[in-house]
Amino acid sequence: MIVDSEPSLHRPFCSDWCRLVDLGRWFGELYRISTPVVEAEDPELFDS
Repeated sequence: MIVDSEPSLHRPFCSDWCRLVDLGRWFGELYRISTPVVEAEDPELFDS
C-alpha cells in the first residue's frame, strides 16, 4: 500500500502539467462521457 507523506496540491494528478494535459484532452474531445440511448415509451414524458 502506498501512503502519501503529504497531500498533493494536484490530486488526483501527479503534477500541474499532467492536470493540464488531461484538461486539453477533454477540450479536444478525445475523452467523452457516453450515455445509453433511451427511447421514450411515452412521448409526453419528454414534453415541457
